[in-house]
Amino acid sequence: MVAAAFRLAVIADPHLHDVHADFGQQSGLALRPASDVVKSTRVFNETGSALRYALRDVAARGISDVVLLGDLTDDGQMASLDALQHLLDEAREWGLRFWAVPGNHDLFADTGRHRSRRMVNPAGGYDLVTSDPDRQDPGAAHVRLSPRMRCLGVPDGLAPQTGFFRPPDVSHWETPFGSRDDPAARQYAVTSEDGSVTRHLMDASYLVEPTPGVWLLMIDANVWVPYGRDRPPGTEDYVDATEAGWTAMLQHKAFIFDWMADVAQRAKRLGKRLLTFSHYPALDPFADSLAAETTLLGLTPFARRAPTPDAAQAVAATGIGVHFSGHLHVNATSRFESPAHWLVNVSVPSLACFPAAYKIVTLTQTVRVQTVEIGQMPMPDIVVYPGRLAGQKSYGAFLAAHARHLVARRLLRREWPADLAARVPGLTLANMTHGAMGADVPALTVIEDFHLLRLGGPFGADLIPAERLALYRASPACDPRWAPLLDMIRACLTQLPSRDFCIDAATGAVAPL
Repeated sequence: MVAAAFRLAVIADPHLHDVHADFGQQSGLALRPASDVVKSTRVFNETGSALRYALRDVAARGISDVVLLGDLTDDGQMASLDALQHLLDEAREWGLRFWAVPGNHDLFADTGRHRSRRMVNPAGGYDLVTSDPDRQDPGAAHVRLSPRMRCLGVPDGLAPQTGFFRPPDVSHWETPFGSRDDPAARQYAVTSEDGSVTRHLMDASYLVEPTPGVWLLMIDANVWVPYGRDRPPGTEDYVDATEAGWTAMLQHKAFIFDWMADVAQRAKRLGKRLLTFSHYPALDPFADSLAAETTLLGLTPFARRAPTPDAAQAVAATGIGVHFSGHLHVNATSRFESPAHWLVNVSVPSLACFPAAYKIVTLTQTVRVQTVEIGQMPMPDIVVYPGRLAGQKSYGAFLAAHARHLVARRLLRREWPADLAARVPGLTLANMTHGAMGADVPALTVIEDFHLLRLGGPFGADLIPAERLALYRASPACDPRWAPLLDMIRACLTQLPSRDFCIDAATGAVAPL
């Protein structure tokens, strides 16, 4: 058993972009244009500062172990991976050590892939920096070829000294294939959907005991399936793993479930405290509102990336108990229970979008989880942003403004049905509820509030006036077209605790601290 309370920090999706990376750009800084930031679900130019700030905060709290839940860099670029390695080496001097799982943005199968990014140039326009010699951009002042923009594959894209290979200072380390850590000993077969192509890839999962009595089960839940004869022209050899996750694991990496069950059984028999981590959620954090979401908006990115009930049940049946995930960039807690098993999934928010926070996990008789915002970080003064993003003094205020800005700039344009989005201007909450409430609340504000709640849970609620929250919690008669939106808002307001809470290690019950 654990001799004393063990603490670790869990950081998800930092998406580090190094503004000092040398891609051969003219300006000397690798700055992403504001026009890219205002339509992206995450920011770019501030992410290196945010990760450094979070790691310094962890070290200041006397915590030594840090779990990184994947998407460590912007998009797996070689230059970004080098910058990450430099920062983690610096943080090791502060007393930190790292355990990571790979995300879908960290690498691409065993082949790697080209990446292209727009970078600000001194004339106020942009250059396209690309690793692809065939890539063109008519709007770019220059197209600059840089091999350091390329994303690597497995194993070359795995961040060094983050647990993927046997560290020298732990009492136990293993993989699903045994005790060897070389890539050749960690291969599995994956076959195209039409059965015509089979490839062998490295699985990067591992189990480590960082301190006596604690087991961290680190799952590589990336699933790269090769195309068969039906490969679309101009695509890579593999299907992108972004929407695969645990649902695809069930089909293509079933051996991982057997290993997880074996680890869980051994942990119980040996008295080890077990925590499990992967990049992808094992439970849908918004399962209570999935029907409302698909009714209102169709198959959204959130809905497509949610694990199926079969996958969730399969993960729960392994007996692992508590699982931490990233990928969706949300702060949420979800729970599943069957007659034989329970599973709690803790969704950790990204450092690259609202609410920019990490989790501290303390193992005592329970699993205590605290959420630490880094929004107080001063805003790096490197890019001039337009509109409501301009002049924000803190990173948290900037990200909150960015989240609200995305509703009109991206979500209504790309993810909402066009006919529904067209009705939003001029509409109010009173219109949605047949005059029952909120006459002066514009529909756009309602949708922005929903977006903050979806991303941050209680952190989003902190930014919404109490009188509006009271309106949202009510259940008046509603226009049937808008009822699903208000249902989703109420679901966000009644979720399990996700700021500071504890998980009963025996029953999986979740309660606020």
